[in-house]
Amino acid sequence: LPDGQMGNSEVGHMNLGAGRTVYQDLVKINIACREHALMKNAEIAAAYDYVKRSGKKLHFFGLCSHGGVHSSLEHLYEFLAEAARAGKMTDFRVKVEPVVFKDHPGFRFDNGVVQAVILETGGTVVSFKVGGTETLVPGNFSRILSPERRAAQKVTRDMVTQLGGYNGFTDAGGGGIWPVAFTDWNITLRQLSSDRAAMTFSMPLPGTSFVLKRTMSMKSGSPDLVMDYEITNTMPPDAASDDPEHIQLPWRGRFVPAIGSGALPQADDVLVVPVKYGRDKLEQSCFDLKKPVFFERRSVRLTKPFMGVYDRVLHKGLAIIGTPVTSHAYVWFSSKGDHKGGNRVYTLEFPRSFFGKKYDDAEPNRPLTVRPGKTLTFSITLRGLANVKDDADLVRQAGF
Repeated sequence: LPDGQMGNSEVGHMNLGAGRTVYQDLVKINIACREHALMKNAEIAAAYDYVKRSGKKLHFFGLCSHGGVHSSLEHLYEFLAEAARAGKMTDFRVKVEPVVFKDHPGFRFDNGVVQAVILETGGTVVSFKVGGTETLVPGNFSRILSPERRAAQKVTRDMVTQLGGYNGFTDAGGGGIWPVAFTDWNITLRQLSSDRAAMTFSMPLPGTSFVLKRTMSMKSGSPDLVMDYEITNTMPPDAASDDPEHIQLPWRGRFVPAIGSGALPQADDVLVVPVKYGRDKLEQSCFDLKKPVFFERRSVRLTKPFMGVYDRVLHKGLAIIGTPVTSHAYVWFSSKGDHKGGNRVYTLEFPRSFFGKKYDDAEPNRPLTVRPGKTLTFSITLRGLANVKDDADLVRQAGF
């Protein structure tokens, strides 16, 4: 049996005196999964082949837990991976395939124009490529949970200080990362056709009455990854009170971009942020290592609900396009780095919280408001830009 796995009668007196190691069924299946050999079982292979020939759905029934001799989530994961490998998707213009990124399971969406990698953990978008050029920093995944703890979705407040290293794009709280961002979210495949793929990542936010759903979709020939949000307040309408926490959700859509590759892909990136008020103007828009600076802009009122960045050498870029809900921006810009010369990075965020609010704000930022029993919807689109000449060209390609 595997280390730490308690046995039973069959393991005990039915194998006494065997004089050799007798693999139990749990171990046999573990080995088959580890060696990707499930298809060597004739019955399993026949079932998969029947589904492919008939065009019917493949259903999995059984216990779903880390029960050891009775069930194992790792077995389910391998059966799902075999199902993904069995589908060639040769006639699909939008392809979806399972990936494992630094011990984190996820999915790759690819339509030949842009390519996105989305993790089960937090629904984090760790990669968004335009014609093969990366536009996001995935992070170093320096402090993470084991697959078992992520799948268990057990959330504690101290996760934010104990864990880290996730970048790319993720949902976060008003003033910091949500602990739930370090666990695996629930996934539903919404559509898988030759021209469009859509997948929903959702999670109840612990300690609140809110459920966050983010449906990510990609169409053939499009440079966009569309993220449609549904934030539902599950509190019964007759239980409403005057407590702001019952209707307000501090939220941030947090991006860590960088165009290109190499030790410091942020170099030569140019930020385009349409600020409304002069006091919020960026001290510097180009990540120029010859002119190192650090600045932070909180709760910046935007004239248009978008932000963007492009590399002035590669001429590739990323536009982050919102809706009227994404009315403000947060910018962290450090080409100066820390005392060791590290942590040279910038972030772009769509915040909805009181963080950074000033007493004299003409148009103050505030948390999202969702009444009990109601759902708030909005969207954010990541648009890959293949040939960006200057700031004005980025604005035009973003549709503004």
